[in-house]
Amino acid sequence: MVDQNSQFYAILTNIGAAKQANADALGIAWKITHMAVGDGNPAGLESPPLPMPSASATALLNEWRRAPLNQLKVDEANSAIIVAEQVIPADVGGRWIRELALFDADGDMVAVANCAPTYKPLLNQGSGRTQVVRMNLIVSSSSNVELKIDPSVVLATREWVTNELLKQDFKHSVLVATTAAIVLSGLQTVDGVALTAGARVLVKDQAAAKDNGLYQVVAGGPW
Repeated sequence: MVDQNSQFYAILTNIGAAKQANADALGIAWKITHMAVGDGNPAGLESPPLPMPSASATALLNEWRRAPLNQLKVDEANSAIIVAEQVIPADVGGRWIRELALFDADGDMVAVANCAPTYKPLLNQGSGRTQVVRMNLIVSSSSNVELKIDPSVVLATREWVTNELLKQDFKHSVLVATTAAIVLSGLQTVDGVALTAGARVLVKDQAAAKDNGLYQVVAGGPW
């Protein structure tokens, strides 16, 4: 039974720990590529016990889905934690999720975790949803974990889109603003700032109003 005393965690398997140690020692990339989910209930019990991760495990108790990772990244707040993410589409499910696992490019199970039981419904049940499943895994070093994911399997979650939008410079910041009329071409120095190709300049002191505005510097030619 799951209650307030239940413990949820992720660990490297013995195989995973050995592979990470080898990657760290040799300075080679360690490719974690897939996540599996399971219900942890091979016997089909009505109220199964919570699966407990074991370092000696080589497979989940009852895996029902395995797919390429949607994202694999280093946690921004702790470089010793890698975050693996899989997106389960709305038309996949009808099963419980109680256990998770990560697999590398060799097909070996390198990490295993349990989780609070969650039911992934199907659309025809009247409550279908796309579900994001994440595993936070503490590793001795994330420097040799290859974080590149095949873009053909990546789905942009709402959280990812929001974070990327926050990084955008919607006000179009400029390197410098003019203090007098200038020639609108080539590399030059404006208000003591040496311009380089591609820099943005706020031009506001030209005699003709139509010539004022935001410009991008072009080397050896008109802006």
